[in-house]
Amino acid sequence: MPYSIVQPWGRDRYRQATVQSVHDTVDDAYARLDAIAEKLQRDGAPRDYLELYVVDEQRQPVRRVFRSVAIIVQNWVGEHARAPLGAPLRQGEQR
Repeated sequence: MPYSIVQPWGRDRYRQATVQSVHDTVDDAYARLDAIAEKLQRDGAPRDYLELYVVDEQRQPVRRVFRSVAIIVQNWVGEHARAPLGAPLRQGEQR
């Protein structure tokens, strides 16, 4: 299923919009969106300068998928423990 980056021009942000690019996966679409955002930021554009959305074939918005990440931490006694990213530290742990 192709995913598009669209720029709205009407009241219905997803259907009344110009297709800027088409991608095979959600990850590819968001990678391109990130590249656009980084360039705008480098060029000094205000945060609300450009409104873009990622949509599917039916022009429904698609949210970015975050995969859960596990990291290995070493506690103060040298033991390794698995902890999900963002989990609170236990006494003596470092990240």
